[in-house]
Amino acid sequence: MAHQHPHEKASGENRLALAITLALTASFTAAEVVGGLLTGSLALLGYLDDLINIPLGVALAIKLIPDPILAGCREKARETSRETRAANRGWQPPPWWRCGWL
Repeated sequence: MAHQHPHEKASGENRLALAITLALTASFTAAEVVGGLLTGSLALLGYLDDLINIPLGVALAIKLIPDPILAGCREKARETSRETRAANRGWQPPPWWRCGWL
């Protein structure tokens, strides 16, 4: 079954961010498994359960949304993002202030 909307390709910057996120998640997951098994801690293994099940649940929920509804929501998000970026082009905080939030 074909659909008639264009697909946007991920940019290199988006792919890098995704790769970093997946690498961090995989390392946290491995640390939780090793820590939970070595210490016999059910709390660490319970946290691992949340680390895996919540993202999978969100992904499943998104997959279950009908395509026309999801396309409409994405378009509305793009419009809102454009409006927000246009409204925020004025004052920008100084770099030292941005670093303070890290």
